[in-house]
Amino acid sequence: MCEPLDLPKTAKKKSDIINTPPVTFEPRRRVVNIISHEHVLYNQLLYISISFEEPIALVISRSPAKALSGYLDMGLALVMRVGAPCRASRSGLRGFGSFQTVTDAFTAIHDFSGLPWLLVVPATTFALRTCLTLPLSIWQRKRLLQQRDLRKIVQAVTPVVKLRLAQASTRNGRVNGGDSPQTALTPDQITLLALKETRKRQKSLYKSHNVPMWKNAILPLVQIPLWVCVSMGIRNLTQKQLIDSNLTQSSPLQPANSLGFEARLGNLDLSMPLEDLPMLAPLVLGTFAMLNVEHSGRMMHTTALSVVGIETAANSTSRISQGLKSVLNVSRLSSIFLMGISSQASFLLTTYWISSQLYSLLQNMLLDWLWPYYR
Repeated sequence: MCEPLDLPKTAKKKSDIINTPPVTFEPRRRVVNIISHEHVLYNQLLYISISFEEPIALVISRSPAKALSGYLDMGLALVMRVGAPCRASRSGLRGFGSFQTVTDAFTAIHDFSGLPWLLVVPATTFALRTCLTLPLSIWQRKRLLQQRDLRKIVQAVTPVVKLRLAQASTRNGRVNGGDSPQTALTPDQITLLALKETRKRQKSLYKSHNVPMWKNAILPLVQIPLWVCVSMGIRNLTQKQLIDSNLTQSSPLQPANSLGFEARLGNLDLSMPLEDLPMLAPLVLGTFAMLNVEHSGRMMHTTALSVVGIETAANSTSRISQGLKSVLNVSRLSSIFLMGISSQASFLLTTYWISSQLYSLLQNMLLDWLWPYYR
């Protein structure tokens, strides 16, 4: 907030500089009360100039009207120079690159459409996800299906490589008399070499069919920054009190029990958590987030079991299974952590998170129906 403009400590008293009353500054409007008289106006400007160390010039003219006009122009320019730092600091509170752009876009959509905020945010979320992330999700699902089919081809490589390595190890042992332990490969070494060869051929096969593994990271690299940008944009929007102007507001003197549903929404401060039911929004958000985590966990578990050449994947004590369990546990804890954050976040921001989680759940159900991963 712009602070009142106080006199510097080095400035003299008003009575020592000028006999006329000083210029009055209001904290936000910075309105100068100028008396329409040439001499008094010049004294007022001189007082401001000495107080804030802003130079002014003496207008010499035979016409009092021209002199008065010149002083008015100088006064306006002086007020603009003095008030510029306050305006810059106030406008810089909510400006932060692309986040402020998101805030302005939401405000423009709200004003243009005439819809309430609780409909603008979910509708915008669904539109953004449909235009940006849904095509990438469909592309990734088709790529995963093609990778799964190609993985079946690589499945026959591992036994053949193991057999050839065992035969080569036995042949080398017979040639050298079988006395040197360095000539024969142990079963663990044979398994490790077979896995390396399998992964090498799988990588080459994926590349030849234009489905490399690194393309699976494209969707998260788009979805996560989008989620962060929209969240920060809505956070900037709710830094101040946000009452929906597109809904009818009731009188503050009217009892809350006599208000209808629309009137209560009109009086709802969207920059604060929901006061009447504080845990309703976090519980809904946590439910959708946990459903998405469990669905993704089932996908990851089935993908790990179908990886060709890794026979220990089905074992619950294997390194891959333990890694998947760790990822799922971290995701579950993240969902609980998100619930805690949403209980203190604004209701409008929590609405966006709920809309995003709901869209992800519906999207996964649609993809499983159109392109099922399990056959």
